[in-house]
Amino acid sequence: MKTVSSFRKMILVIPGAVLFYLLQVCVMDYFAVFQVTGNIIWAYLAVVIVSCGMKSAVCAAAIVAMLMESMLSSVNGLYVLCYTILPFAWGYVFADMSDRRRERKASLHPEGRQGDLPALVRIALASACMTLSMNAVHLVYASLNGIPMTFGHFGRAFFSVLYSTGLALLLMTPLRAFLGMYRQTARSVRGGEMF
Repeated sequence: MKTVSSFRKMILVIPGAVLFYLLQVCVMDYFAVFQVTGNIIWAYLAVVIVSCGMKSAVCAAAIVAMLMESMLSSVNGLYVLCYTILPFAWGYVFADMSDRRRERKASLHPEGRQGDLPALVRIALASACMTLSMNAVHLVYASLNGIPMTFGHFGRAFFSVLYSTGLALLLMTPLRAFLGMYRQTARSVRGGEMF
């Protein structure tokens, strides 16, 4: 039963990756604020990490990475590395816990807080961390090319993080509804109680 649902989530995530790639490339330049464009791809990947788990997120990230590398790359391999490694690394921090991991955590720390942070917080933090990491890569690359770093560069990078996090929070509810996170099946509700 779980295999079917994870396969279904993977099938739903793939067209979303292509759609959000096209939105980033074709539309987001028209929504620039103070000449800063938010990264809607990181917002999408943050929602997928929290909602669907690591497998679906890495699949979506790999598709986006191949599209970015083949269409927009100026440095060979940069987008493939960043768009696959960053969601994979931050996914370990922000993805929902499996039942086995939750039981292990409960047995090791019985007095500690059980469960995860709320999905809203994890989506915002995942988007912020991935965008900040990518902006750090861009700033280091620009610095290595001899461009002197100013407060303007860092301010634009920080504003980009805020913009992308805002996009993630804005897109969170419709994307999670599309991925089936808010549906209740007849099997899960019996006698007015959730099992």
